[in-house]
Amino acid sequence: MLEKLFLNHYEAAAVILSGIGLTNLLLQRNLIKKIIGLNIMDTAVYLFLAAKG
Repeated sequence: MLEKLFLNHYEAAAVILSGIGLTNLLLQRNLIKKIIGLNIMDTAVYLFLAAKG
């Protein structure tokens, strides 16, 4: 399983970034920090799509 993670490191980074963004979006009370979390999730989606393309 670890060798598949090394082959798909861009997808793994996208999943990690998505988790960080979602955690930030759910736990923060400040609106600016929520927007930053949403931006991190948006970047994760772009990275995932670029890795699959």
